[in-house]
Amino acid sequence: MSPTTRSRQSDREARRGATRDKMRRAFVGLHDAGMHYTEVSVDKLSAAADLTRTTFYVYFDDKVDLLLAWLEDARAAAGSAPVGWTVRERAPTRAELRQDVAAALARYRPHAAVLAAARDTALFEPRADAAYRAFVRNSIDDLADHIERGQRGGWVHPDLPATEIATWLASMVHRTLSATPPLDDDAYTERLDDYTDIFWNTLYRGVAGAHAADGSP
Repeated sequence: MSPTTRSRQSDREARRGATRDKMRRAFVGLHDAGMHYTEVSVDKLSAAADLTRTTFYVYFDDKVDLLLAWLEDARAAAGSAPVGWTVRERAPTRAELRQDVAAALARYRPHAAVLAAARDTALFEPRADAAYRAFVRNSIDDLADHIERGQRGGWVHPDLPATEIATWLASMVHRTLSATPPLDDDAYTERLDDYTDIFWNTLYRGVAGAHAADGSP
């Protein structure tokens, strides 16, 4: 490949990336207003991004193609930092658990609009369904590993089916993250408290070695 060809390809990728980002920022505004991705036409999304329909189709085959690019960006960003419970070799205290859940949610919350778009589109489009399932699968696998490690160490309930419980917990959290419109700060904090209780009672409560911040079981 000649240097000129490489330069042209690099320029196109840069323009595609800039277009993708403008479209995403435009959709965030629409999502905040309560609109679902499946309800937004290419024309409406392009206009919200101050771009033309023609520009959209220069870089993307359709809305699903754009969505898959967004989801890959979200996956890369959300996967850039480890979550405490995936690396800790003991039961968290209840206070640590709340911090862990908060850290996990914080990784994904900036991508709420993309996750909502993916979840909505997955109901109708096989490509989006496969990509969204793979995205959530990362959370499921992390949780299942944590549960199995805790069962071996004696600080997670030993009779829990790890994959089934991890799927339930991760799916519950991702439903919140993909709400349309997104949760406001008060509702978000309330869900964080609820999830801390659910995780604690499901995985650790009453197990030797698992204690709340005040030392109670």
